[in-house]
Amino acid sequence: KKKNSEGNSSLHYVIDKREALETILTLLPEDQRWEAVKQRNSNNASLLHRLVYYKKNALGVVFGLLHESHRLAAIQEKNRAGNSLLQRLFSQPETIIMLLTLLPKADRFAAVTEKDDRGNTLLHRVEVQTLANLLELLPETERLAALTLQNKRGNSVLHTMPIDNWAAMAAVLTVVPDDKRLAALRDRDHDGERSLLLRIADEPKILQAVLTLLPQADRLTALLEEDSEDNKILYQFADNSETLQAILALLSPPDYEIAVREIDYYKQTTLFNFLQEKRRLLKDIGVAHDYPSLRAEVTEQELHIQIESLLQILPHCKDLEALRQVFLVWCKSRAEENAGTCLSLFAMPDGECNQLYWQIAELLFKPKT
Repeated sequence: KKKNSEGNSSLHYVIDKREALETILTLLPEDQRWEAVKQRNSNNASLLHRLVYYKKNALGVVFGLLHESHRLAAIQEKNRAGNSLLQRLFSQPETIIMLLTLLPKADRFAAVTEKDDRGNTLLHRVEVQTLANLLELLPETERLAALTLQNKRGNSVLHTMPIDNWAAMAAVLTVVPDDKRLAALRDRDHDGERSLLLRIADEPKILQAVLTLLPQADRLTALLEEDSEDNKILYQFADNSETLQAILALLSPPDYEIAVREIDYYKQTTLFNFLQEKRRLLKDIGVAHDYPSLRAEVTEQELHIQIESLLQILPHCKDLEALRQVFLVWCKSRAEENAGTCLSLFAMPDGECNQLYWQIAELLFKPKT
């Protein structure tokens, strides 16, 4: 423990000599080694923090000679900048793994979740390729908690994980216990807006791959996750038949039926909201004073009638298929009624009512032709 005139203990003096360090510590009783190691030099730097700059096997040797009960304190000790030993080693995964392996398993969670002055843990800072290897060193029951700890900005590791590295993401999710993976995906940031699941929702291929990592019973719940505007992930694929069928094929038969009904409900609700908005934008019917104004009046009047009629039909359709069939009949009836007039599709394809019917047809039958 004695220091020389420069403020260095004997351990600091031989810091670049691994064998000498090992010899001195071995001569000390095991329960006294931590007191010797944590002595700081004239620059207020501890031995372990200084060893970061020297040969890494020396760091491992010194750390391994400490009593197991002292190793967590040693690894959590911070330097003047407020960083623990592991946080300083964030770019050296092999050294981190070596030190964690020397820690009792029960202490590893505390070691990797130690926060810096920004609230970031070691897992926030390491490369995503390293995450899975570090998580595997933790008890299974603590892996989800390690991933969901938030920094001062309200972000967990999962909120900032790059989604373009599918292999690394899959490796992380795979080391989380099956029954905890959905919780990991749904974990929201401080504002309740971001989650890993919502971030991958715009990437159909990645979403499909992620769903396969979930127990089948959890997949529908994932698809029904809502964003901050109450839009469900499943709805994004309502108009993409190929992607929708690929996703639905991952569900159990009962969940498949629920998902299909959800899509039907979404399309019916979308149509109702669409018609309500069209009704809100309707113009007052003016008084005709010449042929162009008469034609405009007739067109606007038909638009009023059709919107009101369609809004009355909607509540009586039990499902989307029933609505489609009623709409087809309605289209045929209107076509026959307007045949040979200025309101027909052939006479005025760009007319407001004809465009309204075209938009409804796209909504109801898309992606079908």
